[in-house]
Amino acid sequence: MFRIAVKPTSSTPLEQQTLNLETGSVENFSVKGRHDLCIALRVPVVLEAVTAFVLADLLLLEQKFPRVITYSRSRL
Repeated sequence: MFRIAVKPTSSTPLEQQTLNLETGSVENFSVKGRHDLCIALRVPVVLEAVTAFVLADLLLLEQKFPRVITYSRSRL
C-alpha cells in the first residue's frame, strides 16, 4: 500500500482572468487546444501499470526470477 499525490490540471479551456504585470490591467485569457480536465479517472489505470513495471523491475534486480525464460518446443 502506498500513497500518491496528483497535481491539478494546469490548463483549462474556460475563460479566466489574469493580471498583466507589464500593463497592470486585468485581462481575459483561455488556453487553446485539447485538454483533459478529468484526469482523476485515468490516474488509477496509469498508476496500476506503472506500479507493475516498477515491481517487475525490482524483482529482476533482486534476481527473484530469471531474466530470460526458455521454453522447450514441446511446452508450446
